[in-house]
Amino acid sequence: MNASQRWTLAILEMDDYTCQFCGNVNHLDAAHIEPKSRRPDLALDPANGITLCRSCHSYFHANPYAFELFIYSFRQHNTSYFTRAPVAEPVS
Repeated sequence: MNASQRWTLAILEMDDYTCQFCGNVNHLDAAHIEPKSRRPDLALDPANGITLCRSCHSYFHANPYAFELFIYSFRQHNTSYFTRAPVAEPVS
């Protein structure tokens, strides 16, 4: 399993395999809060990840302002969510 796959699994596990927007438990993605293209340094940071179902993920990609509003509100109500532990490196 590579680092990206470990990051994805960690995000899904931390969010109890549940979309953090609509509560769906099917067809889930680990989404980056800050896009990798804009913040490659955060690509594997668990605090930069959130579980979204594919419908919500697609919606937010098409409506980035709606995603910013959601994240802003989510941060106000879930302050400990964004202080996650880093994804562990595999043991050699």
